[in-house]
Amino acid sequence: MEKNLEVQVEVNFTNLSDIAEINGYLKKEHKEKIMKSVNALRETFNNIMLENIEKDKLIKELQVQQSLQLLESQAPTTQNLYSGAVKRNEGKTKEKKGFQLVVRSKTQQSSEYMKTLIKTKLNPTELKVGVSSFKALKNGNLVIETQNKVETDTICKNINEKCGIELEANTKKLRKPRLIIFNVPE
Repeated sequence: MEKNLEVQVEVNFTNLSDIAEINGYLKKEHKEKIMKSVNALRETFNNIMLENIEKDKLIKELQVQQSLQLLESQAPTTQNLYSGAVKRNEGKTKEKKGFQLVVRSKTQQSSEYMKTLIKTKLNPTELKVGVSSFKALKNGNLVIETQNKVETDTICKNINEKCGIELEANTKKLRKPRLIIFNVPE
């Protein structure tokens, strides 16, 4: 279609040029103006055609990229097995796993008082431990979370030594639940 349009425009430009060259109809100045206008129109038309060609190339490239992304997202899916889902999620749960320590008050003190007491008596930088979170629970207890078991044990031991009169710290043990799934096809 572009070629057909291009041919039609070129034929019309040629006709205008031929009319301007016929003797007797127009003055020399008018002929020159017509020829300049025809040449300017030709140049403008050619620039428009080049822009269209470049835009068509860009559109085709984007369509190819889009179709490749669509194919990647619709990769052939095999039947998902329970064991496969567990393996995929295994790394995610290990990254999020933190070791927790529960601190209870022996004298029924508020959680804010327990927080300030722990902060004044213990300094994590001196103990060389990192604390991930330090939260108050609804029941008045505190939960301190660290990245590994050694840090949790160190904090627990220091709380029991330095604040043993008012506070009691225990490490939280992770449960290992067992379950049986019946009526699962092989």
